[in-house]
Amino acid sequence: MSKSDKTKQHILAAAITEATQRGYLRVTRENIAARAELSPALVSHYFGTMVELRRAIMSEAIRARHLRIVAQGLLDKHPKAKRAPDELKAAALAEAMR
Repeated sequence: MSKSDKTKQHILAAAITEATQRGYLRVTRENIAARAELSPALVSHYFGTMVELRRAIMSEAIRARHLRIVAQGLLDKHPKAKRAPDELKAAALAEAMR
């Protein structure tokens, strides 16, 4: 894995942690950058807009089964969350009801 790929994965991991702790819709480029110990400009370099960053967060949440984030995406009607497997959507919503 290249240094660039590692940096991108590091930023995405920080974004997942922020989304888990603060809520998917409350993540900011600045909070993610602070958690990753990088500049907000570097977050923008790798993920572009907040729409693109949230899309990457949702894709990773679905892949890694982060139920809390998937549930928030479903409630927000995020297109990727809506296309998640039915079993994952059911598990995420059940987790949200607890």
